[in-house]
Amino acid sequence: MREYMNIFFPCGVAWIIAQVVKNLIAKLKKEKTNIAAQDIVATGGMPSSHTAVAAAMAVRIGLTDGFSSSLFAMCAIILFTTIVDATNVRFAVGEQTAYINKLMKEHSHRTGETFRELKIVKGHTFFQVLMGLTLGVAVALWYELLVQVI
Repeated sequence: MREYMNIFFPCGVAWIIAQVVKNLIAKLKKEKTNIAAQDIVATGGMPSSHTAVAAAMAVRIGLTDGFSSSLFAMCAIILFTTIVDATNVRFAVGEQTAYINKLMKEHSHRTGETFRELKIVKGHTFFQVLMGLTLGVAVALWYELLVQVI
């Protein structure tokens, strides 16, 4: 079980830190007045928690199984896919959804029809992903130092 915790624990810490930091940043920027329970699992914002978790996982696997292992290669592919998805796919989908909602709102004002607003899936800017990557690597390295001391 301890072997699994060497991977799960730093990934969990990276996710928690990212979620807390992104909510604090949103509150400081006055994007949010209160932080609700659902905000803790919200997507988008700075830093990218998905990237932080994937980076922590890849670095921990690299440190435990070796950076030349096939398991690390698989984790690196997952990390790369997470980065591409966050910066391209989810970001573009979020922008398109906001525009579709705007068009539908204008249409409903003209026609009187009602519509259900689409949920906007927030993606990330490259900087937000870079900060998530940095956070994940830092947490994985911090955990490695902690393991060495204990």
